Amino acid sequence: MGDGHRHGSTDRRVSVIGTPAQNTYSATALGPYDQATWGNSEVLTRTGWSNDNIAEITYQRLFHHGIAYQVSYVYSHDMRVGGDNSGSVPPNEYPVADYPGGMGSVGVMTSPYGTVYQGNPPPARPAGLPNWADYHDLVRYEGYQLDSTNTPIHHVSFNGIVDLPVGHGKRFFGKSSRWLDEIIGGFQIAGDGNVVSEVFQTGLGNWGATNPLQVYKHKYPTMDCRSGVCEKSYLWYNGYLAPSATTGVNGSTCTTNCVSGLPASYTPVQTPINNTPGTPNYGTNNVVVTLANGSQATVAYDAGPQASNYLSKTWINGPFNYTVDISLYKMFPIKDKMNLRFNLDAFNALNVQGYNNPDTSGLEHMLTSHNTPRQIQLTGRFTF
Repeated sequence: MGDGHRHGSTDRRVSVIGTPAQNTYSATALGPYDQATWGNSEVLTRTGWSNDNIAEITYQRLFHHGIAYQVSYVYSHDMRVGGDNSGSVPPNEYPVADYPGGMGSVGVMTSPYGTVYQGNPPPARPAGLPNWADYHDLVRYEGYQLDSTNTPIHHVSFNGIVDLPVGHGKRFFGKSSRWLDEIIGGFQIAGDGNVVSEVFQTGLGNWGATNPLQVYKHKYPTMDCRSGVCEKSYLWYNGYLAPSATTGVNGSTCTTNCVSGLPASYTPVQTPINNTPGTPNYGTNNVVVTLANGSQATVAYDAGPQASNYLSKTWINGPFNYTVDISLYKMFPIKDKMNLRFNLDAFNALNVQGYNNPDTSGLEHMLTSHNTPRQIQLTGRFTF
């Protein structure tokens, strides 16, 4: 078991500000520099880090009596935060000023449409630090989480080789003549495969009422007819399905093109703020903001970057998927150093379709497969 520590560079995007209050600076009004003069600024700093706890178990049988194989299991819990684009965390960190109240308030928010989840506030900014600057606790809060992109949590791999018991001196056709043995004897089968678990995150775009996360996997087969074409699926977890698209649960109102087969206890883990069909702003996260001058505006609510959502670091185990590749081959000696090798190779030999991860609705759809279809190729190699 190992515990590795490594450091990496993180790409910091520094916002800029201009002196006049005009649209030229509206998109970057929190930074210390004049955008019109200097353009965009980027700072590279060594604030990324990762920790990976790994355990590996391997069992091997050396070649004996015509059989050899190896099976290996690797568990990897890779936690990281970094600014490169290959990882699963956001490439940029956000300043405290991007969160509600981070720079004070000039208005009062109300929600006449539904419950508002206020979000998890970021850790307090150290005294004297500018509101556009980052700091260790903020970086950890926003980006330090499981890295599912580079390393699967569970990974089983295996390979092996078998002499087929056919031909002279073997179990089958053991007394075959030389010419027959040249045709049917001496074949070997080799293969390898993988079993991999995948993880995924729930949808993070809603800020309404919350409920406990429920993971069902393949317990509830459903039928998704929202597109007008009914598609088989499974409710893997209680993601968000609008009441206007469901039937028999959660105050549903759907009559056509519905999702059916949901359990009676289904309630989404998180809903939009406005989740009552037929009411204003249904299906949105809109709220009303009253400004200092008394005017009101309807705007989309967001408690800040994704870390402010309590589900931002929640990962769910998705389906296990596996593939097996197999080769049947034999070497035919011709004369001296002249040989002809025959191969029959089958990729994804068992033609396992596999399962895709669910989408933000919690549905795992069967319309597309995770693995590529079986592929078979015949090859011959002449060496001299």
